[in-house]
Amino acid sequence: MERNQDIVENFYMPAEWEKQEAIWISWPYKKSIWLDNLRIIQNNYAEVISHISKYNNVCLICLKSQKKKIIKLLNDHSADNSVINFYYKKMDDSWTRDTCPTFLKNKKDNSIAIVDWNFNSWGNKFSPWNLDNSLPAFIEKKLKIQRFQAPIICEGGAIESNGKNLILTTECVLLNKNRNPEFSKIEIDKIISQHTGIRNVVWLKNGLIGDDTDGHIDNIARFFKTDGLLLSITNSSNNPNYTHIKNNYEILKKSEEIKNNKIEIIELPLPEPIFHKKSPFEIIPANYANFLIVNDAVIIPAFNQKKNDDRASAIIRNCFPDRKIIPINCINMIQEGGAIHCITQQQPKV
Repeated sequence: MERNQDIVENFYMPAEWEKQEAIWISWPYKKSIWLDNLRIIQNNYAEVISHISKYNNVCLICLKSQKKKIIKLLNDHSADNSVINFYYKKMDDSWTRDTCPTFLKNKKDNSIAIVDWNFNSWGNKFSPWNLDNSLPAFIEKKLKIQRFQAPIICEGGAIESNGKNLILTTECVLLNKNRNPEFSKIEIDKIISQHTGIRNVVWLKNGLIGDDTDGHIDNIARFFKTDGLLLSITNSSNNPNYTHIKNNYEILKKSEEIKNNKIEIIELPLPEPIFHKKSPFEIIPANYANFLIVNDAVIIPAFNQKKNDDRASAIIRNCFPDRKIIPINCINMIQEGGAIHCITQQQPKV
């Protein structure tokens, strides 16, 4: 059902807080990726799925041969298995935000469709990725919905929508030579708009240092309402991210789109720097912006830093007063570069 057209007529990329049908997540199973941490990471995923299952349906991509073990682990975490739907497919990795398509919603009849952005493992970094890249077509077939094929390389974590008229992204990802060397910024801007149904794209420069994705937006800036966003910040000039964060803040304050839409910017301080266990001088992209909004709750990362974790929870709680805030320890997950938002993708309610 692939359609090579330029504009997704009547469809738009909804904001994450809009009503959801399900959350998609790919089960981690490759020891070659997670090594000694696989069992710990599977427990982390089971914990996340358990919390999601209290509010949303879950579409769990996994190997059929592992279903019994997964169900046992989900039971150990008190998941509501009645809302978990299993989809059997081999995958290369388990970062569902980036391998899953972006879901769109129709303004007229509330039907859904998907955008297939093309995936090349964050700029040809981790081979193979053909199974991950085939996920949008798999979902198209399973859900029997329309799939729009975009002409650029992009990942779900690279774009953030307020559901109305603004998309946030970063130059360090979409303008990177390892993704779209044949397209100009103006061309990519137009393609994003045409495939999300959102008119304006605001471009930040850089993401967090140590981010294997080259700098996804979902680690630094997230909308929490149509006219409000949370921005990862640090006021410490000793923090390796200080300059990048400062530059992004300046871009937002000067942006005509941000001014015209009267976007409120709420500061969300980074945790204290966390370094890679096997490379003690290599900083990893720990942040609190990588949260997942589900129906009536927000699942947020925590990093064994009580003061910072509590402060982040309080800030996010103020932004989502009608939703339960659920912190989950991501200290092991972040060692591989991602957190709650990275491992999930929301499907809007029909």
